[in-house]
Amino acid sequence: MIDERDAPPRSLVPPGLPVRKRWPLGIGIVILLIGTCVGMSYLASTVLQDVFSPTGGQASMPSSAYGASTLVGWSGGGRYAIIQYFDEGSVPTVAVWDRETEKTRLQGGYIVVGIESEAPQIWLEPAKDVIAPFDSFSDPIDHKPAQLFAWRLDGGDSPQDSPPAKWRSWPGPGGYIAYLELDVLKGCMPAKLLINNNESSGEGVKAALPESTRTFTPVGWSPSGKYFAIEELMDGNEIGVLGELVLLRQSEQPDRKLLVFSAETGELAAEAVLPKGTIQTPCAAWGANDTLYWADTDAMQSNDDGGSAPDWRSLSVASGAGTIAPPDGAMEMTWAVTTLGSDEAGARFFTDNGRLWCIGADGFAHAGNLRYAESADWDVRGGLLVTRTEYEWDGEVERNYASVSLFDEHGGSEREIWHGPHMEVGRGPGF
Repeated sequence: MIDERDAPPRSLVPPGLPVRKRWPLGIGIVILLIGTCVGMSYLASTVLQDVFSPTGGQASMPSSAYGASTLVGWSGGGRYAIIQYFDEGSVPTVAVWDRETEKTRLQGGYIVVGIESEAPQIWLEPAKDVIAPFDSFSDPIDHKPAQLFAWRLDGGDSPQDSPPAKWRSWPGPGGYIAYLELDVLKGCMPAKLLINNNESSGEGVKAALPESTRTFTPVGWSPSGKYFAIEELMDGNEIGVLGELVLLRQSEQPDRKLLVFSAETGELAAEAVLPKGTIQTPCAAWGANDTLYWADTDAMQSNDDGGSAPDWRSLSVASGAGTIAPPDGAMEMTWAVTTLGSDEAGARFFTDNGRLWCIGADGFAHAGNLRYAESADWDVRGGLLVTRTEYEWDGEVERNYASVSLFDEHGGSEREIWHGPHMEVGRGPGF
């Protein structure tokens, strides 16, 4: 059942009152890693194990991992904020906040496995069918679903089973339209890519996906609209890992490629192998001059002070694979990188040393600062969507809750749009 609310919930913390934030070791490690490209992903394994009951009954998440399990993303061109969280009973729940109406709809008992960024539609799997650590919409793992539901956010009151096996059309800036088709025998995410010119009456072209591509997550259209990029996903059923990539050694992981296709011919125009330490997808983002950028967390550089910094890679049809250097000292004490998305200015990222970056025509630019983010997504039409765990103290009991806020591209103009249930620290089912 959908719960309509006339306005976004108001935080219980009075305006201007500092929020006490605590980072227990186990929670802090996972918060740092979820939704990011990381090089030290094995540290999260102790908290990510046993996420769901192996009995096949009510799916639940221990409260000790609650804060790290809230994920966010934009759908419908920055209109709908998608929030995957766990309610007071530790049941996986989806909240959809409408930017135009500022109303929130809730659906309990579902896991979001796919978000269409341009069209107002998301893909879900019933939580009752998931008996292992879950495969979310933001990780590089896919799996064959027991059931797959689609929720049309601009008209449907609830998710629908047996939907058409395709995403809604995705128009690009160059006059071409992408059509992404599913194969539920392979996974929850698209398995085919078709491209058509909207001025043509023909059938368009079929992207020449390599044999290694089972399913994929789209990066999307290049700024010119001449190219469409995707990132391959790993088959969780085949490698025996669902939602706990941290338990699989990098040497055991299959290569996963970033692929760029010509909108005119459907041919593969450029490719690169993505870092195996990446647990976010898409990890790459389009920048200026039809060039893709991403952080190579397999090549973390350490210094004598115990800090680290990733290398940065690029890929374009014109010049192939390359590297790009950030300003000296810009990446000091960076362990994790969150890919936020793209806009006309370039590719946007957040590094966990508290900085926002934009890689444009002139290279790296420091775009602003952000206290921290557990999961984040950028859409120029919607803003910077950020979730993080907040703590409050009433003098006797400490509680935590997931807070979702909107920011501008510089990390300013913060406005909370939603928060999850307040949970007493140390009193949930995980303790």
